[in-house]
Amino acid sequence: RCSPWLQLGSDAPCSGTGLLSLGCADSCYGVGLIFVQRNEQQSQQQNPRRRFGKRQGKELNSINYCTIYSCGRDCCSITVGTQYGVTEGISDFEVCYCVFYSICVHLLLSLPPTHPLIPLLLQLSHKASKSSPSQVRRLVSQVDGSRLWETHLRPILIERLPGTLGSQAVRQHISSTLSSLSAGWTVELDSFLSPTPRGQVTFSNIIATLDPGAPRRLLLTCHYDSKVLPPDPRVPERVFLGASDSAVPCAMILELASALDAQLKALNQQASAVTLQLVFFDGEESFEEWTATDSLYGSRHLAERMAHTPHPLGSTHTNLLQAVDLFVLLDLLGGPDPLIVNHFDNTARWFDRLIAAEKRLHRQGLLTSHPSEQTYFRKDVYLGPVQDDHIPFLNKGVPVLHVIATPFPPFWHTLDDTEENMHRPTVENLTKILAVFLAEYLGF
Repeated sequence: RCSPWLQLGSDAPCSGTGLLSLGCADSCYGVGLIFVQRNEQQSQQQNPRRRFGKRQGKELNSINYCTIYSCGRDCCSITVGTQYGVTEGISDFEVCYCVFYSICVHLLLSLPPTHPLIPLLLQLSHKASKSSPSQVRRLVSQVDGSRLWETHLRPILIERLPGTLGSQAVRQHISSTLSSLSAGWTVELDSFLSPTPRGQVTFSNIIATLDPGAPRRLLLTCHYDSKVLPPDPRVPERVFLGASDSAVPCAMILELASALDAQLKALNQQASAVTLQLVFFDGEESFEEWTATDSLYGSRHLAERMAHTPHPLGSTHTNLLQAVDLFVLLDLLGGPDPLIVNHFDNTARWFDRLIAAEKRLHRQGLLTSHPSEQTYFRKDVYLGPVQDDHIPFLNKGVPVLHVIATPFPPFWHTLDDTEENMHRPTVENLTKILAVFLAEYLGF
């Protein structure tokens, strides 16, 4: 519980003289506080009728800020800085604003960390870092296109219908890859039985969490199942491999985990407030015609499960779903020249980060077969909503960033969705852009 306290005077933790500050005695979530500090060097003839905040003679006024934030789970840290120039007087409005803001902060500090408002406030206030050009080059250099293609993608390019041996083989490939990394992933299978038009089927989501105890999490997701398609009478042995739908997105996520392994390990050891969770959904595809009940089996199940899982452990007010900062879904990626648009206004600032990352990598010459600085991510086009694994989470209020090619590629849901029709430079470029996005969101 975050216990508020109040100090006045030169011994207040934000330092300085004649100031009022609020703080936190125990560990707590981050919060900012503005307060007033008045340093005076009065003229010899002081005006007895001067109003507070008006400069007289050599009086020097300033507004400073004190930011109180959690530096892990054991203590709080405090920083101080100047919000306005010291040569300008502060108006009555600014003073009233400071008082009002301080009262609001005081009320927020009085909330326990388990209060339902806390996750929402932290999601809205999360700020990503910005990597320097040298950091961007280093991140991009860690992405290995050959490893992505040969090690991660090829084992997934088999028929992988839910409940079959192919699905089990791909599930084992994904799980063992993540378990072999040094970051320390907690890998679990979320298995369940569900009725389908083909009878009862066992589905298994794959969930890998960097730090299960972290207060908040960024979800990076895709689906690993393939769709039932009728065989080609000319070549009966051909099956639907779903390279873009969604073997390539699965391989991209595995490559991101591999390329960023050292940074993710350090993040895990720091006990950061925000962790990364990878989810590979089973049963995204319908068995027959797409309906509300014949589709999204894995995501519907997991969204419901998370909504009923207390978080932190033992909480009676908050659940795992409320701990999700952002739900990033990759789908239908791998073909040449994808157009990826923004689907939701409330996550537009995170889509802007993807645009910015693409532009920066282009300017630094770090993308191949990339003709212009804004080739993939566009905000000036909208082609309508898409039914996908994000829907069960979106319906429960989770912010969604949907990274999907629209219009759908021409080989969508055909037997031509194969490795031969994938464009390797595009896949590698998108993986590099996402590597920068993850590094800046998670702050490494």
